[in-house]
Amino acid sequence: MKKSIVVVAVSIVLGMSSGMSLAGMDKKGSNSGKASSSESSQSVTQLALADQLAAYGDANNDAVALVLAAKMKKSVGGADKMEAAKSSKGGDDSDKKASANSGTADAMLARAKEMAGDNPTVLAMVRDVEGMKSRGRVKGRVRGHEDRIKARDVDIFRIKFEGEEKAEILIKGDGDTDLDLYVYDNNDNEICTDSDRTDTMYCS
Repeated sequence: MKKSIVVVAVSIVLGMSSGMSLAGMDKKGSNSGKASSSESSQSVTQLALADQLAAYGDANNDAVALVLAAKMKKSVGGADKMEAAKSSKGGDDSDKKASANSGTADAMLARAKEMAGDNPTVLAMVRDVEGMKSRGRVKGRVRGHEDRIKARDVDIFRIKFEGEEKAEILIKGDGDTDLDLYVYDNNDNEICTDSDRTDTMYCS
């Protein structure tokens, strides 16, 4: 964790399909099980892969990787707004603004263009993706939420899922600090963890 960074912009994307329950039966055991893939869950998986590809592009100065990541993001389409009850504990107060290293398709294309310099092939690829129209949400259900959290903070987001439906969670920070994700069901059973040294987290 970079100790100088105390504010992080966070995007949360959720996908749902029939199968696994995170909030359903009233029992003390874990409310989770296996579920098959759906258009919604595939969209969340694609967003997670796009973030991984963009991280590779940023780390290796690879403009083509960023262009492909942006294309993957645009092809998924937008997310419905999600309301999430939030409570926080600890953290450092600061007036520092979040990093501009955004995970949006437009931001990825801007970084790709800068990396490309005068390369006509890559610049043409950027223009092609810039001209893409995001696919509308026809099938599947993907919900999104944007928030800010403080460094060394514990933030709890309470999100309702339908019983007997698969839940996927993708969280993307702004690239400035490490984030960890712990998912619990309604009986406080830990059912998924992503605690690597990045700010992109995925649970399914």
